Amino acid sequence: MSARDDGFEPQPAGLWLLLLLQIGLVLVWVGVEVAMLAQREMYRHILVSDVRVIETARLLFGCTASLIGGVLADRVMSPLKVLIAGLMLALLGTGTMFLSGRSPALLVGGMVVATVGSWLAQPCLLAQLGELYRQGDPRRDSGFTWLEVAVHGARVIGFPVLFLTSGGVEATEGGLAVVVVLLLLLLIAVAVGHRALPAVGYVAGDEDAPRAQLGRRDGLQVGACVVVVGLATLGLGLLLVAARVLDLSAEGSVRTMRPLMLVFTIVLGVVIVVSGRPTRAAAGRPLQRVEGERLLVLLPLLLVVLVSVVESQARSAWEGALLTSGSTMAQFSTVSSAVWLGAGVALALLWRRLDGSSRRPSGVVKMALGALCVGLAAAVFVGVGAPGGEGAVGIATVSAALGAVGLMLVLPIGRAMVTKLAPPRQLATCLGAWGTLPLVVSALMTVHLDGVAAMVDARRAVGGRFALALLVGGVALLRGLPVLRRGMHGAEEPPAARETGFVYRGNLGA
Repeated sequence: MSARDDGFEPQPAGLWLLLLLQIGLVLVWVGVEVAMLAQREMYRHILVSDVRVIETARLLFGCTASLIGGVLADRVMSPLKVLIAGLMLALLGTGTMFLSGRSPALLVGGMVVATVGSWLAQPCLLAQLGELYRQGDPRRDSGFTWLEVAVHGARVIGFPVLFLTSGGVEATEGGLAVVVVLLLLLLIAVAVGHRALPAVGYVAGDEDAPRAQLGRRDGLQVGACVVVVGLATLGLGLLLVAARVLDLSAEGSVRTMRPLMLVFTIVLGVVIVVSGRPTRAAAGRPLQRVEGERLLVLLPLLLVVLVSVVESQARSAWEGALLTSGSTMAQFSTVSSAVWLGAGVALALLWRRLDGSSRRPSGVVKMALGALCVGLAAAVFVGVGAPGGEGAVGIATVSAALGAVGLMLVLPIGRAMVTKLAPPRQLATCLGAWGTLPLVVSALMTVHLDGVAAMVDARRAVGGRFALALLVGGVALLRGLPVLRRGMHGAEEPPAARETGFVYRGNLGA
């Protein structure tokens, strides 16, 4: 039976190109992490606290780039052009790491450029995915879930592949070469297949809708973006190395994170100010009441995502401290990855069937169920006692499985909700902020939560608070669904509901 016969449309062709691009971005992140692991082996004297600072610094570089990418896509260029610029920067950074010859300056510079390039592209990729679907499209939640499956699948496969092609922990050149070749192929794929992606005025299912086109002027804009962002990033990274803020050559040489936090805070403030100002096209048309109410609906959903991500990061750190056996940790990681991928595939198929039927659940309900699952995971993990204690592995495995299912509900549906509710002229900026804020908060809080891993009572107290907050939050979302639905103004209703009087985002202008 064909898709048309059974009432189900196939996913848009652009989804598969975006999935490939997402896999490429994830492999860039994996390549940087593998290179950092090699440096950790080469500089064994480095303090554990310094390693945490370096990893957090890399995260802040990426989060800052994500915010900048969102603003560039919404205010200066199109999401597609910023996406291509990010891929080119990631290629340049990874190539610099490959050719660095273990020169600390070139290696750190390449890491920074690759990180910034990949994160610059991420909100633009999500914005392109959201724009593939029309208002009320039943394929949207399934598409974002497939994207999350691609993220975890690439990480699961990427680490062993890069290690095998590198020939060891301290030799990363082979793995980086694989990433470089893949990025080159992806850039060629974008050049050939970019017409499968949407342009301004695109409407899913309309054969005459405008598709993305790249001309000479677009190429000049992409090149200018690569040069400006690349030089600024490389200069900042080398400046931090010269100032010995990020220097791996002497014990305890990582000075402070305050300069990086200051940079991130300044960029966040600039993004808030710039994104709030109307563009020339929107001059005289400030944020409308419907758009403002839809943004308010996103606030409780963002809080659920934030608490879920922080709990997951803290529990992951505690699992590493409690599961002391290497073989046990390997088995645990295998089971956890299998649950992640299995749950993602099952949910993507489930949403495709449910959302195309009359029993379509709201995205709020899906996120509430995810919050309840993560809350149950936190509650189960409270039962883990001292490191290596009786039953610790079994309890941790059940907790990880529940957490994986919960996050597979919360994360992709949350991004899909942003594309439903955010103002079109600020979509990429909202996606950048949505992705970065939970990660920054979790990174900063995990630094303080690591110390309670071996303190059973303190860890149980913190885990209990996480469980209570998520369980209460999930129930609150379910109870407040009628109010949130009114605030959405029909954003989840199919196009046929126009005649019932709902106000649609598409009616508000881009």
